[in-house]
Amino acid sequence: MKEYIKKFESAASANNYEITDIPFTSTVSGATPQNVRCNQENKKIEVDGQGNISVVDAGPVLPPNDEIWYTSSDGNIVTPYQTSSLPTIVSNTYVDGKGVMKFATDVTSIGNYAFQIRSGLTSVVIPNSVTSIGSGAFSNCTSLASVTIGNSVTSIGSFAFSGCDNLPVVDNLRYADTYLVEAVDKTLSSYTIKDGTKWIGDNVFNGCTGLTSVTIPNSVTSIGIQAFYNCKGLTSVVIPDSVTSIKDYVFQNCTSLTSVTIPSRVTSIGTSAFEDCTSLSSVTIPNSVTNIGIEAFYGCKSLATIMIPNSVTSIGNGAFSYCTSLTSVTIGNNVTTIKPSAFQCGSGSYEGSLEIIFVGENVFTYDGVSQHFAITLGNDSVIGLMMYYSGGGSND
Repeated sequence: MKEYIKKFESAASANNYEITDIPFTSTVSGATPQNVRCNQENKKIEVDGQGNISVVDAGPVLPPNDEIWYTSSDGNIVTPYQTSSLPTIVSNTYVDGKGVMKFATDVTSIGNYAFQIRSGLTSVVIPNSVTSIGSGAFSNCTSLASVTIGNSVTSIGSFAFSGCDNLPVVDNLRYADTYLVEAVDKTLSSYTIKDGTKWIGDNVFNGCTGLTSVTIPNSVTSIGIQAFYNCKGLTSVVIPDSVTSIKDYVFQNCTSLTSVTIPSRVTSIGTSAFEDCTSLSSVTIPNSVTNIGIEAFYGCKSLATIMIPNSVTSIGNGAFSYCTSLTSVTIGNNVTTIKPSAFQCGSGSYEGSLEIIFVGENVFTYDGVSQHFAITLGNDSVIGLMMYYSGGGSND
């Protein structure tokens, strides 16, 4: 053990804060306020700037980039359902309880339905080269109990793990590694998503009409399509700063939702993301959003004012249509496109600080009837009967 202590002292003096090659098999005492044990698999020692030792997760052992590892319930090889969704397979072996699928090139994506309905598949380890997992990639793999997703994955398609009812459940939520697959019991009033979760999958809480609160950890970067659709009891939600996009239909028909603050890393608000959130009276759009999607806030009848930040360049069709209480909109100075019927919601005050290109007719109409608006463009005010046509221009 002395030689390893010597190695440690040398490394520490060189400000080398990570030790991975010391074979600790017993407790190390005196290095930190509490003893540190490092006799577990996939653990490593780290040393901070004060010389304190800590044991951290070394992460899972992943396959080479041109392999996928797996296990099966019967000890036989598993073949993909959709071979065209993967690179060319050069070998597929099952030895000593482990399957190794080797490919002609690095695996960068697992395409749509690649392994669906592989009922004998019990575990799969995905290499770090993979950046995307397609729709239905592992759907209805009924024996699948363990999934390891590499750190490079940035997108997971719809229903990628649907029907995988043998995956682990924590606090009534089913997970495929860092991907939240579904709420097992949809009658509960509250859920806590476990720390380390990166993705909330599509439709996870869809139809949880009794849901009133949900705790989302700061590790989550993506909330899937229709994730909270029709959660009529949800009154508020804290979206963590780690989230980068609000996808389509995420909070549609959450009729009790009263306020929402969109995180500062979000760049787009998807189609119908908050459609028919009829109680929504307050929304904060950060200066990172560049696009407000089609009918994003359609039918938000309690929304009275909206400030569109300078970062936004495009406002989609019907984005604020039928927001019947809307009286004031402040439009940032980089908006260049407002799609048809974006503000089909009645008369009010609209302010902008740069030329706005209006695309399509009836941008500012209600039930097809042109309304009077006060519009400020820079230092110039125009008051009149405004009708906007495709390609810009106005009649008043």
